[in-house]
Amino acid sequence: MPTVSRRYDIKSLVERYAGIVVVGEAVVHGVREFHSNCPWCGGVDRFVTRPGTGQYTCAVRSKGCGRHGDGIDFLMEYALLSRREAMEELGLLDVSFEAEKLLVVGMDAKEFPPHAKWQESGWLMVEYAEKALWETVDGWAMLAYLRGRGLKDEIIRRKRFGYVPLGKDGRWYLGRFEDWGLDPEQLLPAQREKQGVRIPPGILMPWYEGDLLWRLALKRPQMPKGQDYGQVVGSGEGMFNIDQVQCGQPVMMVEAELCACSVEQEAGDLVACVATGSTTRGRLGRWIADLALTSVVLQAFDEDPGGDEGADYWLRTLKQSIRWSPLIAKDPNELLQRQNDPGALCTLRQWVEGGLVSGAPAGFGAIAPPEVVELTGGAAESPEGEEAVELTGGAAESPEGEEAVTASRQEREVELYLFADTVARIVDVLGGPEKVRVARQEPLTHTVDRFYQPVTLPELPRTHCPHIVLQNRRVSERCSRPVARPCPGIPLECGWCEEHLASHEVLCLLAQLGYPRLELGSRGIEAGVANAEWYACLSSADHTKEDIARIRVRFDGALQAMATGMPPPGNTGHSLP
Repeated sequence: MPTVSRRYDIKSLVERYAGIVVVGEAVVHGVREFHSNCPWCGGVDRFVTRPGTGQYTCAVRSKGCGRHGDGIDFLMEYALLSRREAMEELGLLDVSFEAEKLLVVGMDAKEFPPHAKWQESGWLMVEYAEKALWETVDGWAMLAYLRGRGLKDEIIRRKRFGYVPLGKDGRWYLGRFEDWGLDPEQLLPAQREKQGVRIPPGILMPWYEGDLLWRLALKRPQMPKGQDYGQVVGSGEGMFNIDQVQCGQPVMMVEAELCACSVEQEAGDLVACVATGSTTRGRLGRWIADLALTSVVLQAFDEDPGGDEGADYWLRTLKQSIRWSPLIAKDPNELLQRQNDPGALCTLRQWVEGGLVSGAPAGFGAIAPPEVVELTGGAAESPEGEEAVELTGGAAESPEGEEAVTASRQEREVELYLFADTVARIVDVLGGPEKVRVARQEPLTHTVDRFYQPVTLPELPRTHCPHIVLQNRRVSERCSRPVARPCPGIPLECGWCEEHLASHEVLCLLAQLGYPRLELGSRGIEAGVANAEWYACLSSADHTKEDIARIRVRFDGALQAMATGMPPPGNTGHSLP
């Protein structure tokens, strides 16, 4: 993880201590870099410093020594300072280091990147695959697959994705072990039997940290599940996108590369996103130390038992981590693909924003919550001619002045987020957003039945109350999930239990008004009978009673007119459909 100093950029820092001579500069993938002699091996034009990212490296592709890191690493390795002395020199001593509380992890072979020869051959393969992705017919098919997963060309190029085609003889790529720096005697028997480095046709996804190539992952969409993902032999235990992590900034952790790219594409300005490749990988001391310096880690492994188990390790290892799984989708990429569907509950960016609001710590690295948190599916535009009716609730001005007004606004924002998150979780448990799609608004009628006559709810008489109760189920010591349970109350003659009689009352009011679209403070109801009945099942008893009072105040004239058979007064200030 590159650390950006408050006193020096990396180029100035190295110049001060090592006296390097810059002999050239270039812009690579949008990042300016300076080329100079290496302070360690003395090689000319192979030592690269990147002030924009705070990194340095002696490029192995140019026969360099492979030294790399940030300002802290340079001062510790070259100037022989302790970590604390290096932090003091860089002006970073006010950072709270969770890394100091971590268990000491032994430095085994997994802690280091692959052999320099492997990286050299790997980078050549990356360049070859990039060209094949954009310039061959088979590559275009893989490009269409990536676009179909919601990725844009910009992120595909930035992450250097490519396509490994079949050879001219119609066979898989086969390279000699020696060309990849591999000793056959140290490989597994099954790997030696292949008589070389074999790479099947598929999407090549490189994992790199600056100029260091850690891993070559391969995605084969045409293969059945379980056989569609792998890596080139000799790959190291990397972490995808690790060079995007910054000290004191938020991070999201996902499983797959496509999920990490989805988050970076939609919310890269809010959070860095890393991928581990699976729920049990990426557990190296170097990656744990990097992540421990961030402000918050949103643990977003897939929404399945394996994801929950893998997340529990990181929740125990990183004190500032929280579980933030996409409960309305399997993973962030699926959320990206669904975000423009009718009835979608939120966009990928809004989901990330919600996680940052929930996980923002007090003090160092805290993130200000967004001013507005919206649900795309819960605030759809009304059909033409149907005007939304806003209910303000009549809140009086605070006697405490401006500070009290600000606090009240923050409370409403938090309430809105919690309501949105609760709805999203319940809909996921009950089977999808189809139950909250906007229904056609009904004409204004007066309800003459003694009890509300259900449309999408079970008919009367009922054997159980249709209200949904949200309960927390503990997954692990530090992780719990909400679970939707049917109300255990005994229904009365109206079909609702005594605790949720307010739900019956609000449905009677909405039926009288023709099921309009309403804004109820921090909550809202879309137009149509289906949305009204779904709201009655989800809203708590206290919230429902508050909303009934607001509806009666706002529509008092119309309700009285319907009760007497007279038209509503002309000065009510609103029009009904």
